[in-house]
Amino acid sequence: MNIIKPNTLSLVSCSVSETDAIDGTVWSSSTTYSTGALVRLNHVSYKSLQDNNANKNPASNYSGDNPYWQRIGATMPYRMLDDYVETVTEAPAGENLVFKVPFKRADSVALLNIHGVSAHFKITDALDGTVTLDEEYSLQDDIEALSLYDYYFLPITSVDTYVNTNIPITIDGILEITIRAGGVDSVASVGHVVAGRKQEIGETKYGAEMGITDYSKKNTDEFGVTTFIKRSYSKNASLSLFIPAYKADKVANILSGVHSMPILIVGGNVDIGHAALTIFGWIEDWRQVYTGPNENEVRVEIQGLI
Repeated sequence: MNIIKPNTLSLVSCSVSETDAIDGTVWSSSTTYSTGALVRLNHVSYKSLQDNNANKNPASNYSGDNPYWQRIGATMPYRMLDDYVETVTEAPAGENLVFKVPFKRADSVALLNIHGVSAHFKITDALDGTVTLDEEYSLQDDIEALSLYDYYFLPITSVDTYVNTNIPITIDGILEITIRAGGVDSVASVGHVVAGRKQEIGETKYGAEMGITDYSKKNTDEFGVTTFIKRSYSKNASLSLFIPAYKADKVANILSGVHSMPILIVGGNVDIGHAALTIFGWIEDWRQVYTGPNENEVRVEIQGLI
């Protein structure tokens, strides 16, 4: 298992721009807004909760007993940089999504909740212009792993997670990512981008458990009719890790240092089929067991973010 503490990212450039129709008009202190008006400020969208809403800064008036604004969330280009996996930055149908972010003191990158046929990664050193990474990654499932029935009769699905933890360490660089759409009606999008340095914890043992926490609701009336209210869900996992005895203190310090913060947990080893153990969330609980003179075991409980 590896963990990646995300660097704080900003957009150097993006092929998708903020628009009045999707993100709201730029907020102005001299404009009076009606209930339901949508505005944007500092890459965040807000909706007015009152009529005659004038000179009330949304960033400081969206909470409390009498809020003037409801905070909606990040604007379209910045949704991939918030702390949510399900909010996506999306290019217009048929167009590629292209963006650049800083890549400083990092050796790992991850894309979560991706849609597209492929993703191209290019890292350029900010000092001398050297290209340290230039590769294309297919987002289509490996058809060789499918049965003939699956190949001919079921849709070929796409992977929704990409992680690369083997990038040469870059002190100060620019990461350019191109997510390619599959056709005129296809959409290229990404839910969250992570860049940072990996820290190796231990080898994940067999018996790892992974599932979801579903926040949907079901209501059954007096006649037995059930209706479902579909809501978000988050991943969760329970892992047991093999730790050599000499790494016990180091691992304890690493895990203690990431408490109460969102991180990327890469729970799978190198074997194919363990991508579902990659979770963006937090370590809810962990316990180290001194199982013998040459081996320790760490039991980790992980809760993902929606």
